Amino acid sequence: MRGKNIKKILKILLWTATGILLLSASLVFALRYKPVQTYFAKKAAAYLANELHTTISLDGLYFQPFSSLVLNGLYIADQEGDTLLYANKLTAAVDLWKLREGQIIVKKIGITDGRFFMERQQEHTNLSFLIDYFRTEPTPKKQGKRMKLDIRTVTLSNTSVGYKRIGAPTVRQGIDFNNIQLTELNGDFTDIDFVNHLFKSTVKNLRFREQSGFRVREMNTLALVDTNSIELRELYLETNRSRLRDYIRLGYDDFSSFRKFIDAVDIELNLNGARVHSKDIEFFAPDVATTLFDVTLSGSFFGKIPAIHARHVTLRASGNTYLAGNFTIHGLPDIDHTLFDMQLSRLSTNSHDIETLVPQLGNSPVLKLPAIFDHMGNLTYEGTLQGHYYHFAANGLLETELGTVITDIDLNIRDGIRYAGQLSTTAFELGTLLQLPQFGNSGFDISIEGNGFAVKEINSTVTGKVDYLDFRDYGYRNIDLEGTFAEMQFAGDVAIDDPNLQLHFDGDVNFNPKFPEYTFTAEVGYANLYPIHLYKKTPITVENASVISNFKGSTINDIQGDIAIRDVQFLTNTDRYLIDSLTLSANGSQEHRTLHIQSDIATATLHGEIDLTSLDSYFKSVVMQYAPSMDLEVGPLGKQAFDFDLRLKNVEAVTALWAPKLLLPEGASMNGHFSTANNTANINLLVPKLSHDAIVVDRLIIDESTHSGALRLFLTADRISISDSLYINNVNLSHTLANDSLYTNLKLADVTAGNQLDFNGLVSFEKDRPIKMRVLPSTLVLNHEFWQLDEKALFYLDNGKLEVQDLNISNNRQVARLEGLISNSADDKALLTFQNFNLAAFNSATSPSGVELSGVLNGQMEVSSVLKNPYLLADITASDVYVNRTEIGDMILQADFDRVRELVNVKLETTRGETTTLMATGTYDATAETDQLAIDASLHETELILFQPFLTKLVSNISGTVSADINIAGSMSEPRINGTCYLHNAGFTVNYLRTPYRINDQVSLSNSTLVLKNLTVTDPKNNKAIANGTVDMRNPLIPNIQIDIDATNFLVLNTTFRDNPLYYGTAYGTGKFVFNGPTDGMNIAIQARTEENTHFYIPLNATGTVSDNDFIHFVNHDTLNTQHPQSRLLSGLSMNMDLQITPAAETSLYTDLGELSGRGEGLLSLRVSSLGDFEMFGDYTFNSGKFTFTAQDFINKIFDINQGGNIRWTGQPSDATINLAAVYGQRTSLSPLYNAAGREPVEQRVLAHAVMNLSGNLMRPDITFALNFPNDPYVKDELQSYLSDANNVNQQALSLIVRRSFVPGSAADFSRELNNTLLSAGTELAFNQLNNLISQSLNLKFVDLNIRSLNDASASVRLFNDRLIFTGGVTDQRNLNDLNVFSDRVVTDAELLYLIRKDGRLVLRGSNRLNSRNFLPLTINENYVSALGLVYRQEFYTFDEFLRRLFTVKRKTEEEEN
Repeated sequence: MRGKNIKKILKILLWTATGILLLSASLVFALRYKPVQTYFAKKAAAYLANELHTTISLDGLYFQPFSSLVLNGLYIADQEGDTLLYANKLTAAVDLWKLREGQIIVKKIGITDGRFFMERQQEHTNLSFLIDYFRTEPTPKKQGKRMKLDIRTVTLSNTSVGYKRIGAPTVRQGIDFNNIQLTELNGDFTDIDFVNHLFKSTVKNLRFREQSGFRVREMNTLALVDTNSIELRELYLETNRSRLRDYIRLGYDDFSSFRKFIDAVDIELNLNGARVHSKDIEFFAPDVATTLFDVTLSGSFFGKIPAIHARHVTLRASGNTYLAGNFTIHGLPDIDHTLFDMQLSRLSTNSHDIETLVPQLGNSPVLKLPAIFDHMGNLTYEGTLQGHYYHFAANGLLETELGTVITDIDLNIRDGIRYAGQLSTTAFELGTLLQLPQFGNSGFDISIEGNGFAVKEINSTVTGKVDYLDFRDYGYRNIDLEGTFAEMQFAGDVAIDDPNLQLHFDGDVNFNPKFPEYTFTAEVGYANLYPIHLYKKTPITVENASVISNFKGSTINDIQGDIAIRDVQFLTNTDRYLIDSLTLSANGSQEHRTLHIQSDIATATLHGEIDLTSLDSYFKSVVMQYAPSMDLEVGPLGKQAFDFDLRLKNVEAVTALWAPKLLLPEGASMNGHFSTANNTANINLLVPKLSHDAIVVDRLIIDESTHSGALRLFLTADRISISDSLYINNVNLSHTLANDSLYTNLKLADVTAGNQLDFNGLVSFEKDRPIKMRVLPSTLVLNHEFWQLDEKALFYLDNGKLEVQDLNISNNRQVARLEGLISNSADDKALLTFQNFNLAAFNSATSPSGVELSGVLNGQMEVSSVLKNPYLLADITASDVYVNRTEIGDMILQADFDRVRELVNVKLETTRGETTTLMATGTYDATAETDQLAIDASLHETELILFQPFLTKLVSNISGTVSADINIAGSMSEPRINGTCYLHNAGFTVNYLRTPYRINDQVSLSNSTLVLKNLTVTDPKNNKAIANGTVDMRNPLIPNIQIDIDATNFLVLNTTFRDNPLYYGTAYGTGKFVFNGPTDGMNIAIQARTEENTHFYIPLNATGTVSDNDFIHFVNHDTLNTQHPQSRLLSGLSMNMDLQITPAAETSLYTDLGELSGRGEGLLSLRVSSLGDFEMFGDYTFNSGKFTFTAQDFINKIFDINQGGNIRWTGQPSDATINLAAVYGQRTSLSPLYNAAGREPVEQRVLAHAVMNLSGNLMRPDITFALNFPNDPYVKDELQSYLSDANNVNQQALSLIVRRSFVPGSAADFSRELNNTLLSAGTELAFNQLNNLISQSLNLKFVDLNIRSLNDASASVRLFNDRLIFTGGVTDQRNLNDLNVFSDRVVTDAELLYLIRKDGRLVLRGSNRLNSRNFLPLTINENYVSALGLVYRQEFYTFDEFLRRLFTVKRKTEEEEN
């Protein structure tokens, strides 16, 4: 209804204006003049004013017939006298030709400086009188066709429009829709339609201001205003701060709905790149005043403000915040209770934007996020956000510059940040997030619950699994964690199950007190430190460790409590180390502190006032006190007044980590006193002995003190040894620093030594001047010859450059001179000159490499860039050169600089007699980085001994000559050598195998790599092996070997126990030998079978026989006090050896019970790891052998091992399983045995066998005994009852072994039996030694002689490679020792064996023995039995297996013979 009234009002106003226009038009021809026009216009206005009972005035009128009408000063008042309408100027373009058709067409109306004001009170407005006047129905007489009004265009210029509802409450914020005041209204309305719509028009350039401050800067649209909607199409609207595009529709019941805009007006927006500012929305919804935003927006929005739905939304806020997706918002404008349900395809922002936007959106205090959010950079989220702006659930994918995280978390960022949920990622840069460079990426799946991000506010619990965590460039796997951090206290449990680290941490840390408290335990089950980059020098494996901490403190200066490391066990290379405990205790205040370290490694105590953080500055200040010109940079000084004492114990575990080659026996000590008040720094160090690699220092003493105005340092050592023959005795070094001067004295050796030095020098310090040292009177002795050291020599040190002036040492005609600059600059040169210099002077340095020199050296060399990229110019000759007493000849080295090509021309020539053995010419470019060398060399029967220094670690005892044509390119550090070498009678010994070989063959060189193609190598017996592969000599100190060797009956091992305590001996083998890797990490793979003359020893108890060990060594007198470490495998060597043991090889095993030696067969696999672990696998079966049984060095019995005895290895050599029978044979009287059995004594001496059955563990076997009588089996039948008791068997067998006789019954004379026992053991020991002496004296390896006693002796002869064996023996059966050998009681026996098969399975056997069991009365000659037979032995588990093996005997025999 209200809309209809407004429409009527507008029509009335227009009809009124139209009437005036028609009146004016009717008088158009009469009113040609302006005064007339104005007169009639005023009359018409007066008439209307009288009719309407109001005031209507018109200042002037101008009419152009049939064209336009201009009204000036048009004023219409309401009935209250207030202005209703005023137009300073109103123009109208009218089409009067349509009047006859009943139409009034106004083409264009323009209002300039106009005002329109409308008031409403209840249901009436100040326009009601006009509505009522024009609503009067015409009388029937006057009824006719109604006129139609059509207004096409309206232009407003500087117009004001007002609307006020009387009695309505006043709105102080935003637009008051009950009191609207528009000013500066400008715009063009075209295509106006009042017929189909309440109002429709194309609006262009519409601008106005509203009294609330809202302003339309520009509006272009197609506007449709109806009673229930306002629709703006093709919209462009620019307001105070906003800019809208595309489409807006406002739906309502009626215009009064705008009074309740938020709840009553439906909004439909289609926006494209619109800018929306919250301040503009605030004019329509004042409650939005709590929210501040300025965004660029696109998308579709619909609904009322409390329930907004959005689709295909893109939003960009200030900074880098961007949003895209669909969402629903419920609860506006109350932002605190507004719920967001967002389905986001993209949300991008960063910490700065969050800190800016959240306080603006929530009208909350300043938000400051933790720094870790800055480290994440720009954030991009895809997923859902549900909840309030300050409390929401995020379920989606969060992408940061550090990685991507899958989130399922509830986050509340108001009143202290609270969070709970799940976070997971596959790769996240944790180190960058935490700003800890030692950390890298991490992948995790954790649950987190708590609040706060700042350290002091965190109260959270974390549980979950870290899939991996990069720390120090290693990715740790499988980390389980559970921890709580609350109120500055942390309690956590972390377990790491990584292939290289197994760790469990459980502890608490309290950060609240002034001194934080740390209470935790850490258990390390396994840690391989090398791959996890905690230790990079050598492979270190921690097998166990425990850390227990209970201390408090914030710095190292104020800690209180204990830290203990216990039960540490780690492995490095082949050595295992144990540390029982290491405890650090700290107590007392800073003024009276005590730090104490207690360990089986060392004991140390510091007591007094200690500031550990400023110790470095303190030492610098002490030095500056005596040499202020050094101008050292001294930091802040703390107060120091403490004593310290250090006692080293077993530091092997520490040196293995930090200096593996350093050996420091127990007994070293150090103590000192420091005081800043007295400028005191006193240190005393005593090391009884230390060694590093080949350097050994005996009794090292260091004393440092400050007194009498000087700082003094004294160092002494009884001896410094580099090798057995290269050492220095009585080393004394003293320094005295005072008054910017350092007096130094160095004494090497005493005055009686062949090499000695007494050097004196004075070093001067001057500020901003080079350090200067001059030589004071000094003494030098080399090889018992006195050398003069020129006192004119001066040294200057400045900015890393050492300048040497006039440094001469001379001995009669021998002179060596050094002068020039030593630095890393190519412009700095040092000149070294030799005159008649004997090369033997260098022997002290070259002898450790096995090189002894002689000859005379003359010439000079100039070296540039000594410390960086040295290159030299030289003109040197050496005459009559010998190396290891091998004549090399004369040598010439020339190097000169070619200024045209800027290259160094190099020439090296060696001549022996009339023969040029070496000629090398070429160039050297010191400025190049890679291709520095271009040298061609020709060798002609050059002595190989020259190459000894480069091959020391690989071979020794080099002899022979080499001829070659080679080319040398590359750089000095990485030369590339190519060519062909011809070895002439080249001899050498492989260090690891101790095997001597000879080569007469050709070898090629390619890129400094020896290439072997079917190289023939000969052993001492002229057996040959063929080698193929390479030896990479690019690093000559550690050659890289890749060689395959095919050998036949070749010497492959020639070592002793000293060379290799794991296994040793002499071995000949046939098979394939592969060497792969550098010499310090070589892998050897062997597949071979043993051959004749093989003697292999495995000392399972780490001992061997006297002949196998080098107990006696002849040494020079200077080596008597030198301790030699036992030889060991090459560091890092690993080996896989698969051996087929044949009966041709003799094998010896040393156990705690004695030596097992013999011949047999089997397949054995030997494994040696790079850490020195030795394992064996396989079975070995004895064909024959001896078991030397020893007990407490008293019992020493030799047993024969029965054929078929077996040893099986399944890993550790000492854990082998043994199953064999060893027989001890002795002719003895049966009388004591029959006596013990309660039978009538029999006075007869027979051959008795005590059988020792060994089974179970090789080192701790189960032993049982048995008795056999091989020639008299009836004995066991007659004594069956007695021998059925195992105790009786054990007793008699042990008696036979120990006493060489049986033990009688209990009634026997104990003293007599004791005497017999001692006599028997003594005589057997004596005869064993006699047998050894005879065997060694005769040196007949095919003859065995065995004299057991005066009553028993035997001998055997082995012929045809042990295939034919003849054995014979003589036995006196009488009990008394009778030297009459002609008696019927003296018997003999003989046996002949021929091994048809080598393995002894098929044997032809013949014998002639005494018939010891015959009841017929025969003479002695008739009492012998002769026998001939064929013996075949085959092992099998089933009869079927026996048949299969039986029928394959012939084929196997043929294969073996072939």
